[in-house]
Amino acid sequence: MLADELRAFVVATSRAARRLLVTAVEDSEDSPSVFCDLVVPPTDPGDGPGDGDDGIPGALEGARRHVQVGAPLDLRGLVAAARSALVADAARGDAGVAAREAARLLADLGEQGVAEARPETWYGVAPVSSVAPLRSDDETVTVSPSKVETVTTCALRWSLEAAGGTAPDAAHQSLGTLVHSIAESAPSGSLTDLRAELDRRWPELALPDGWPSRQLRRRADRMVEKLAAYLAGAGEAVLVEPSFDVTVGRARLRGTIDRVEDAGEGKVRVVDLKTGRRTATKAEGTEHPQLGAYQLAVEAGGLDLPEGTRSAGAQLVYVGSTHVGHAVVAQPALDPAPDGSSWARDLVQDAAATMASSTFTARQNGLCEVCPVRRSCPVQPEGRKVVA
Repeated sequence: MLADELRAFVVATSRAARRLLVTAVEDSEDSPSVFCDLVVPPTDPGDGPGDGDDGIPGALEGARRHVQVGAPLDLRGLVAAARSALVADAARGDAGVAAREAARLLADLGEQGVAEARPETWYGVAPVSSVAPLRSDDETVTVSPSKVETVTTCALRWSLEAAGGTAPDAAHQSLGTLVHSIAESAPSGSLTDLRAELDRRWPELALPDGWPSRQLRRRADRMVEKLAAYLAGAGEAVLVEPSFDVTVGRARLRGTIDRVEDAGEGKVRVVDLKTGRRTATKAEGTEHPQLGAYQLAVEAGGLDLPEGTRSAGAQLVYVGSTHVGHAVVAQPALDPAPDGSSWARDLVQDAAATMASSTFTARQNGLCEVCPVRRSCPVQPEGRKVVA
């Protein structure tokens, strides 16, 4: 690419008959092309035009001129140059003459109403607008199992997403929604049943023709194959997509479970279908926040089940991962204490307290690479503060 650009540059410069004008911009964002050195090579002080073999075409030898233009001659450029001088002075920690003159100039321009000349309008100068918590101490906080997981993983991500910092649904997310809907409509379906349902409902995605759509369809076929393999050996689904609404301290825990299967002896097992590629480890599954919240809802009697029904545990069933077949990550039963306390109850209550607070901590985790708000995260290079 550099060679091609060099050839284009040589052709362009060879067209000059009497005068060649080469311009470039050098500021905080742009720098001159290296080809400028072919026209005006870097020289030591005292070197004059034509000294040495510098590769300049003979027609330009002895006629070169290097003109450096300062800040734009308008108010916007003047304000920018003055602010730049102040920043450079602050970085050195020495109040020089140029900085004092720049400060005096900005003060005069600010009195005349010139935009951005007054320091209170500068980025990073304004104080925090509020330090009040999002919820008062006596206010109930609505919590969903998925939000418990998000808050526990990274509270800052939850707060930014709750304020609207979410990306639009991608095609693979729409596919996940479709597979969940198929699993709901055929909780004991065979591979033939699931494939027929996928064929019938595939147009709902409204995908354009092309290889991306064909690739996504192949992925969908693999997902229903894995789903069918799991359903073939799964327990009886006593509830499919049941909703619950229970109170846990100041938290109002609400949500929907994909499947609740009979585990015998008056117990049920919670199943959460996952269509993403990443699979949780066994260690992560042991205290998986979302599964723990689901089990807590069962133990609290939040589902339409016979009185006294207990949780026999929960499991994540992955049908969209890279495994050859479906992957299952299990979580043991909660086994709460006589007073009803458990690690899941503590987790939900802590999540509610965090969601109601005034500060939110950013935590490095395995989902940072796909985080939609990483540009606002101080943990990430692109989200770090640019002002002191």
